Amino acid sequence: MSRQNPILIAAPPRSGTTMLAGLLHKHGVWVGRARTTMYPGTNSDFGSENQDIKNVFQRAAKKADYQNWTTPFPELGSCRFLKKEVEEFVPKDQRWLVKTSWCLIYWRFWRQAYPKARWLFPTRDTLKIVDSMNRHPGMRRHPDGEKHQYIAHLLRNAGNVIASGAHYAYVDIERLADRDPETIEALFRFLKMKPDYKIINEWIQPTMLNR
Repeated sequence: MSRQNPILIAAPPRSGTTMLAGLLHKHGVWVGRARTTMYPGTNSDFGSENQDIKNVFQRAAKKADYQNWTTPFPELGSCRFLKKEVEEFVPKDQRWLVKTSWCLIYWRFWRQAYPKARWLFPTRDTLKIVDSMNRHPGMRRHPDGEKHQYIAHLLRNAGNVIASGAHYAYVDIERLADRDPETIEALFRFLKMKPDYKIINEWIQPTMLNR
């Protein structure tokens, strides 16, 4: 079993999660086997969503007859076997992160399996999230009403995570995109990591949130 508790980046898609995951990965946090997006112009230069861990939860969702983007979200049974599956892929002695909507869809699993995990909640205006979804070829097919409902359910579960006593921090993604020093220092202080401003300035570009 991994001796490191994960960093869980938990927010709706198009909330700046890839920017945040990439920043931490470039500071040495493990992401694992993650494919880059098939859509040009949407942060296609970095794969931030671990495919093996994502598949674990997609299989669990399939057993519950759950289709992605639908609400309400399904419940999970025992987390013991899922944790074993997850830990087949993660390193034993290296910090690792998970960046996927499944962190919030199945938030109870993550709270039970990793009570000491550090949760990061990127914050972004909902209308900007929906606008970004509508510019994404794979997401624009969902009606706006469905997008708003999906986002609302994810944010409600973020509130459940906080209410459960998780160790968490908000990350203002607009300020992070502007390389705001206070936001950066607060983020790395929360994670007990040292920021490398050379990496930060190379990775975070002003146009990232417009993709």
